[in-house]
Amino acid sequence: MNARKPERSDSTEPPSTPSRTLTEAVETPTADLPGQRRDELSIGEVAASAGVHTSAIRYYEKLGLLPAPARKSGHRRYDASVVRRIAIVQFAQRAGFSLAEIHTLFHGFPADVPPAQRWRELAAKKLKELEDLIARAQRMRHAVRDGMRCECVRFEDCVADPDRGCCLRGSQLVPPG
Repeated sequence: MNARKPERSDSTEPPSTPSRTLTEAVETPTADLPGQRRDELSIGEVAASAGVHTSAIRYYEKLGLLPAPARKSGHRRYDASVVRRIAIVQFAQRAGFSLAEIHTLFHGFPADVPPAQRWRELAAKKLKELEDLIARAQRMRHAVRDGMRCECVRFEDCVADPDRGCCLRGSQLVPPG
């Protein structure tokens, strides 16, 4: 009888695990592994500890978010600190940062700039982006609600009769005149 291999997922989405806070993720110790130093973890062990797929770890390495691991007999061997680094990546993603912005957090500042200062600088920019996004969403909600009041029978009626007071009259979606 042929045994089927489990399907491999190349998704960078983490497996279904409860969401952890940054503090919980950073403070979760890696398991002591028999016959290995605590700081020598396989890619599977890192993935399990961090709650991500192994493909995500490889992808983060490719982007420069994680340092290149040591190799032992051709296999990746990670320092335990990589689990904390992945936790920071996950926290930043939950806060709305792109992987490019996270790369900037790690590599876009002079070496003497502490992480807290880096975070504050990038977070201030992100807050401005979020405020702009919220304002745009509120304008969109207002336009949708206005559109729901339209009682025109034909689209042409929405703009043809200025005395009708259609909700679309004066909208940026309808050219004047």
